[in-house]
Amino acid sequence: MKIFDKIQGTLEWEIIQNLADIYKNIDIQQEDWKKQSGFHCTTSCDGKCCVGFEPHINECEALFLAANLLENNEQMAKEIIDGTFIPQRKNEETCIFFNESGKYHCRVYEGRCLICRLFGYCGDYGKNGEIRWKPCKFYPNNELKKMNLEHKQYLQDELKNKYNALPPVMNNFSQQTVEISPDTAKYTEPIRIALPKALKRLMFLSQF
Repeated sequence: MKIFDKIQGTLEWEIIQNLADIYKNIDIQQEDWKKQSGFHCTTSCDGKCCVGFEPHINECEALFLAANLLENNEQMAKEIIDGTFIPQRKNEETCIFFNESGKYHCRVYEGRCLICRLFGYCGDYGKNGEIRWKPCKFYPNNELKKMNLEHKQYLQDELKNKYNALPPVMNNFSQQTVEISPDTAKYTEPIRIALPKALKRLMFLSQF
């Protein structure tokens, strides 16, 4: 289904395009941070960050993921709509798209939500407004040592001295997402609840 052609010109299409621009900017800034810091996900990552965690997403994120599914995996989209989709892990506290054996441990990696894109390579603001960053808590200690890093929070001055660079800040991207649709963006639902609604909405629009 060429969903983007079918919904072009609608509010939903505009929301998806705006979020796509934010996601692209996240990729660009994170790539810069990776080059400056040398930090990268380990090849031995087993997706522990997805286990025991289910993203709560807003309308914008749900529409983006729904469009991605309808464009690239219509069968899965239909299964989610009719309730026949079976997660690899049925535990409701684990993301329904967790993939134990896949490259990125995600069955919808290209459409993944905001928090999944920010995790690992973004910092945040401390109480004093300065940027801080902490390596993934699941990162193996021996791998961190190779990069002269520890499992601790690094503050802005430390990061500048160490890398002459600062990581992108997740708060900034979150705010940009809110600004796409201020009336709905702050209202979130678990992905297993929000996504079927968004899929049905886009399917309905595609009929016209």
